[in-house]
Amino acid sequence: MGIQGLLPLLKSMMKPMHIKDLEGCCVAIDTYSWLHKEFYQKAVDISPSIAHELIQVLKQENISYVVAPYEADAQMTFLAISKQVEAVITEDSDLIAFGCPRIWASC
Repeated sequence: MGIQGLLPLLKSMMKPMHIKDLEGCCVAIDTYSWLHKEFYQKAVDISPSIAHELIQVLKQENISYVVAPYEADAQMTFLAISKQVEAVITEDSDLIAFGCPRIWASC
């Protein structure tokens, strides 16, 4: 889940932007990061069935998705560097180490 406390330390170097600024953009979203954040507060483990339910919703809404084979950090960074997505939405600071060019985080 990244280097704890790194994003707030880098805040002075970040360009503030609202999530609405990404409207109409193709973005990669680290859904496991958001699921863990939501379910951690409720002490629920993220099971494969929860991930499967999310995938079914994405399919119903006709939203493209990629399931990373391992950690999503490298996969999302690749998508951003190769310009397949315009930004990555995550709470994970590991993408900085991978060289992700545009990260949106709510820190």
